[in-house]
Amino acid sequence: MKVVSVAMIQLLYCFNNLISSEESQRKFDMRGVKIIQYGVGAMGSLMVKTALKRTRLRFVGGIDQGKKGGMDLGAAMGLHGKLGISISGEPQTLLSNTDADIVLHATASFFDEIYPQNRHGH
Repeated sequence: MKVVSVAMIQLLYCFNNLISSEESQRKFDMRGVKIIQYGVGAMGSLMVKTALKRTRLRFVGGIDQGKKGGMDLGAAMGLHGKLGISISGEPQTLLSNTDADIVLHATASFFDEIYPQNRHGH
């Protein structure tokens, strides 16, 4: 699983690179790219909304250790419908038990703030 920390302007570039190789296209054409959204604040919400516009991208989990823990990912994003994905407040558990291709990380803007969340490979 790749952990990706990106600015919104780089998000589509990241998705395109992830699915651009022939091998990746074969793998992802069959089932889509499975994503965990880590952080569902303002930036995370934009990432989810952008990713949902792409047909080969699908969310399999969400993480937020704040008020949005336990909510449906779609409801937390202000979408008109639910996505059927509960936001977990337990990152280690979700990351260890969920089959995902990438994690979109949007909990803070600076590496020194997010490093402790990612130093164990999560």
